[in-house]
Amino acid sequence: NRSSDLEQKKKKMRKKEEKDQGEKGKQEKKRIREGKKKKKKKSKRKEKKKTKRTKKGINKEKSEKEEREKDMKTGVKTGDPRVEMRKK
Repeated sequence: NRSSDLEQKKKKMRKKEEKDQGEKGKQEKKRIREGKKKKKKKSKRKEKKKTKRTKKGINKEKSEKEEREKDMKTGVKTGDPRVEMRKK
């Protein structure tokens, strides 16, 4: 008796799935007739991790910026390895 119940449940599920597939097919055909495109799912953006800025790092950035400004005033190009060697 149990096996027949399981078989009936399986049949019902199959019928339901076939019906659902039929509905999807009908919707697809209707959309094609109307000439509409299928909507794409929008991807959710991942939030970027905010990096913690330490006082030491901030001070380092400030000193580098000040150094660059000072070099600009004196007319020395920054980033040139030969100039960097002369400084040391």
